[in-house]
Amino acid sequence: MTSPNAQQPEPRPEPEPAPRPEPGPAPRPEPEPAPRPRLVFKDPFEQQTSDDTDRGWGDASGERGLDWYRSQRPPHHGEK
Repeated sequence: MTSPNAQQPEPRPEPEPAPRPEPGPAPRPEPEPAPRPRLVFKDPFEQQTSDDTDRGWGDASGERGLDWYRSQRPPHHGEK
């Protein structure tokens, strides 16, 4: 119970609403981020490297005759 002599609190004034922003150009949508590079795991033995070719070993002609093969025969294969 409240006493009859008690003072009632004064009502508080309502706060003013925040000012509205001025209309202007619409905000630009954020650009989508660039796609991240995907990791692709391939069998490295499927691709030919430069040292797998005659050109990679310094031979420009690409044709080898019987004399070349005989000169490249290792000594443990014997002379025929």
